[in-house]
Amino acid sequence: MSPFENQVSEGLLAYLTMMEPITPVFHLAYMILFFRLILYASWVRSPFEWFITANYAMFLFLPFGWLWNELKAGRGLILSQRMPDHLPIWSYGGGFGFSGISLAIMALVVYQWYQEARDPQNVYEFRHIPWWRWWVILVMAWGFFYPFYPFQGSHEFHFLGWTFPWRSPFGVLFAPTTTFFLGLLSLIFPRVNRQLFLVLSLAGLVVALHTFGISPFDLPMGIIAIFNLGLLFLTRHTRSSSLAPMTVL
Repeated sequence: MSPFENQVSEGLLAYLTMMEPITPVFHLAYMILFFRLILYASWVRSPFEWFITANYAMFLFLPFGWLWNELKAGRGLILSQRMPDHLPIWSYGGGFGFSGISLAIMALVVYQWYQEARDPQNVYEFRHIPWWRWWVILVMAWGFFYPFYPFQGSHEFHFLGWTFPWRSPFGVLFAPTTTFFLGLLSLIFPRVNRQLFLVLSLAGLVVALHTFGISPFDLPMGIIAIFNLGLLFLTRHTRSSSLAPMTVL
């Protein structure tokens, strides 16, 4: 692992430690909203989706903006040395999480959630879901509980133990949060905002492909993203076939 990636790992651990006091708030808020969504989908949908929009808007600044600032300044005990001044914001490679590319992806996802919250198209109806699609519950659970944490002084991860339901980075990191919502949208498909469905799936796939070598725990996000893109392709193909004009011989 490069010095830059080690710096990022240390900074990520510092960020998660800083967020620990409020991390359970995200877990509890989503649990309440989600279960009320199941019972009262019609009037809980709006606050649920506005909360998601605000959560993703936070990712534009935390952790990426905060960590970028720490990397450039080399502050205190968070990072061992100051990064070069010429480190560009459009850098790729180990700095993908801090690059303009990542920022653009994040902004696009926020915009799509905002559009959905403003003009809702998702129908959170959990009846009549095909039996073969219930496997995504496992992916949602993985995203919500995400029981691994960066290890101090290393890019390796360690198991959170019995505290993982409340200390997991769901709600404070993009990958576990997106894993959960990709699974949720997959459950209610095709009654979804298709543009949001496509953008979130592509964003999840891009991030999962990049982080796989560093964090294989994001593999479920990549799998559910590919699954969702497959659903979109198959239904689009079916629609195109059904709408094709008939040829009169």
